[in-house]
Amino acid sequence: MIAKEKAQVVYRKLDEKCLQQFGFHLKDVTFTKIVDYMYAPKDSSSLAVTRILFGLAMLFDIPDERGGASMVQRWGNPKICHFPLVPILQPIPLPYMALVYAALWFGALGIMLGYHYTIAAPMFTICYWYLFLIEKSYWNNHSYLFGLVALLISCTEANCYWSLDTKLQYTKKKSTVPYWNYFILKYQFFILYFMAGMKKGTAEWLTGYSVQNLSEHWVFDPFKYFLTVPQTDYIVVHWFVFIFDLTVAIWMMCAYTRHVAMVFCGLFHLMNSRLFRIGMFPWVCLATMPLYYPFDWPKRIASYTKTHYICIKNYISSKVTELIHNYIYLSSVTCGAKDAKDYNEVQSENLKDNTNELIKGTKYDNIKEIPKTKEVIENRDATTTMQQKELPEMKDVGTDTDANDDSQKKKRTIYLIALYVLLQAFLPFSHFITKGYNNWTNGLYGYSWDMMVHTWDSSSLVVKVIDNNSKAEVYIDSQHNTPNDRWSRHGDMIYQYAQCLKENIEMHSSETNSDDPSQFTNKNISIYVDIWCSMNGRFFQRMFDSKVDLLKASWTPFSKVSYLMPLLDEGKDWRKNLDVISNEVHSWSNNSDVVFFADFPGYDQEKYIPPDFTNVTLTILEGTVAYEPEILENRIGQSYKLTSREHIKVPSGTLHKVLNIGENPAFYMYTFFNETENNIEKDLPKMMSYNLDITPNYSYIFDFESEFIHSNYRKWMTENWTVAFYYVGVYMAFIFGGQYYMQNRPRFELRRTLMIWNCSLAAFSIMGACRTLPEFIHVLRNYGIYHSICVPSFIEQDKVSGFWTWMFVLSKLPELGDTVFIVLRKKPLIFLHWYHHITVLLYTWYSFTEYTSSARWFVVMNYCVHSVMYSYYALVSMGKYPPKMLAMTITFLQLSQMIVGCAINIWAHNYMTSSNQHSCHISQINIKLSMAMYFSYFVLFAQFFYKAYLSPKTNKKAKIEPIPDVPIKKNNYNNGYPRQRNGVVAH
Repeated sequence: MIAKEKAQVVYRKLDEKCLQQFGFHLKDVTFTKIVDYMYAPKDSSSLAVTRILFGLAMLFDIPDERGGASMVQRWGNPKICHFPLVPILQPIPLPYMALVYAALWFGALGIMLGYHYTIAAPMFTICYWYLFLIEKSYWNNHSYLFGLVALLISCTEANCYWSLDTKLQYTKKKSTVPYWNYFILKYQFFILYFMAGMKKGTAEWLTGYSVQNLSEHWVFDPFKYFLTVPQTDYIVVHWFVFIFDLTVAIWMMCAYTRHVAMVFCGLFHLMNSRLFRIGMFPWVCLATMPLYYPFDWPKRIASYTKTHYICIKNYISSKVTELIHNYIYLSSVTCGAKDAKDYNEVQSENLKDNTNELIKGTKYDNIKEIPKTKEVIENRDATTTMQQKELPEMKDVGTDTDANDDSQKKKRTIYLIALYVLLQAFLPFSHFITKGYNNWTNGLYGYSWDMMVHTWDSSSLVVKVIDNNSKAEVYIDSQHNTPNDRWSRHGDMIYQYAQCLKENIEMHSSETNSDDPSQFTNKNISIYVDIWCSMNGRFFQRMFDSKVDLLKASWTPFSKVSYLMPLLDEGKDWRKNLDVISNEVHSWSNNSDVVFFADFPGYDQEKYIPPDFTNVTLTILEGTVAYEPEILENRIGQSYKLTSREHIKVPSGTLHKVLNIGENPAFYMYTFFNETENNIEKDLPKMMSYNLDITPNYSYIFDFESEFIHSNYRKWMTENWTVAFYYVGVYMAFIFGGQYYMQNRPRFELRRTLMIWNCSLAAFSIMGACRTLPEFIHVLRNYGIYHSICVPSFIEQDKVSGFWTWMFVLSKLPELGDTVFIVLRKKPLIFLHWYHHITVLLYTWYSFTEYTSSARWFVVMNYCVHSVMYSYYALVSMGKYPPKMLAMTITFLQLSQMIVGCAINIWAHNYMTSSNQHSCHISQINIKLSMAMYFSYFVLFAQFFYKAYLSPKTNKKAKIEPIPDVPIKKNNYNNGYPRQRNGVVAH
């Protein structure tokens, strides 16, 4: 009885949800009701936005992942092996392939603009799928998803709103579309998220062996304040992402959790865009996230924006009109018109008289009075009734037939949608059918839900061709005539590669080259591959049977790959020990390393040890092997039997074989010392100290300064400087959003916080000035103006100055916090303030990637000015107000800084044009950006200086005044102080 009651409760809740969502009870569900629900009209604006953003993303995708920018490399060489999914589909020659890309690009543009959409969308879809199907080696985990979205969006009415088709009246504008237009897209991305979670629900993922050490990336730095790297890997990367993928689509569909889910989902995709090279995939997902919001969200935002724009416009207009009226009125009083009528009344009467004169004599002059509304309605109703009586009764014979046809069409559409839904739900589990595409993992590769579920490492790839008549052997470069190396991990593509290689040999058999397989003059050849891979941190092992002639092997999509070697799960027990051993070996030296291998009974591995690898030791972990060194003139052939825990030294620069002579798999490892890395590490100080006199004689150097390696930070900034644009976007959103949020709320005082903030920045700026100024003076005194402008030794050779230059670049991000105080304290925010913060952040991050030599001047000047400026702010925030002359001096220093900055850029330009182009380490684009930036600062600061200190003062309280952090006596500080971080300083 209890179970029955619980079931009834669950049924009632489901019935309530069904009624709430679909408008009918569970017991009333019929196919007709489902059809009606799927065809319920929904606002079309959200679908239009999705169409625009998807088309835009595809315009960026075409030159990148589709290869539009590298067509010649992809399709120009007829010898390159391609890997089509369907053999009947082959790449067309390059001149015609350019037409495919042109059609693809115009199709994406048509989707974005909604122009000739019924042609552009199918054209894009067909071209995309053609490129997708003719080359599997370029597949990424999201490639098929873009094709599906293009197919789905082509079938919708996404062009009926906000499109050129409606603007040009090619298509009728519709404010609504059937709900299935949204449902099919939302379902596609629901499957994407949900199945990604399902695929991660394996022991490999949940135990933390997949994508190891991912949390070392900088995007996980916030977690490192309270978690270690292994803890972040396990808790955040594996368990949180597993739960997130499994449930995020459900949270986005629920109104109560939608906003929070959207924030997490947005951050997740932004992190992925930084972590992986996955093209436009994160951006397409971000573009489709709003589909889960109410259908009319774009109209709501547009209406909200328009309303506030009109309010602001009217407010500005009224203020301008008021100022003009006041000015004219005051002018008339000054001229002696004291006894005239009130100015506003005169203007009103004149306007009325002028209007009457304009109307007089026109067709509007004799317009009669409009009848009352009630009379108009009565006359209209009477006329309509008479017309209806006069018309004979007519029956629309075709109405029933048209309605029936329309109903059948709707049902067929829903049948197709249901079929598509079932197919997408089935695909993740279809690997029992497509067995030919399985390797160590099941399923046809290239699905979005498989992204980064497994981590692959490759150790070696050997391709050997044997002439069966002459027994000659030739080893082929695995990268020769192949687009990339992805083919080496998939049995179907290895089979295709062997067939392609054979065709190339036969085609060019007339050529003779000892290093080329085309030397073979007969068709009786064999092709073998020996590929060693590691999955999720396991031992490296051979993936395919190196004893199988691929030309004699068979492959079909529906049968297992006969030459695929099984994954050696016997080595799973070693996994924890492998980490312990690796840590121990890495602790020996910065250049010591270890590699783990496993092999099957009866197989051997031939390896070559490079000369740069020294102290190489082969250690057997488990099993029995025979070690055979290379036969040389001074060494006779011999072999050594090794068992568990035995080891042997391996000479560098020689070949050797390791044969598994036991009955079970053998597990062994190589430990070695990389002499190349050691030499680089030893020579690095020499390379960096080619002129030690450049560095001044510091009295003391801190450890964090001496450990600064500029190349590491330059590499990071080169890869990530564009992230500054995201920070700028968040910053701008906070400025205007924060001001709107605070307009009807009381201001925050934040006096103590502001004091700490200013003191911290002042201390930082003083320290930076003290550490960079000695190098600047030393170079200027001993090497002259040219070296100070054109040689970046302050970063490349001076670790102290280099470290504080790096700190200067990074400090431009937290300095955005100045604006937070202005917004929260409801202080006026002028254009100069936020414009300066944004441009400095972007310019400094970009310039660090180039090691802009003139930055020596910019850094030192900025540190020095900020030392005075933030010290002044610190005093003001404490309630100590310095003389007005100090505020003027700060603004004057800022103006001087802008003048010097412009002069340095002109100087650098003259050096570059008058001598060798490379004699000055600064690019022309950097000079132009810096010049434009400094000149604009000069104009804005000069304008501020004039208004603050030189313009005539009226009787009103001056607009420029210190922030009242503490009560101020009105008689003492009435004007003259610059408002904090409001232009004079926020720099």
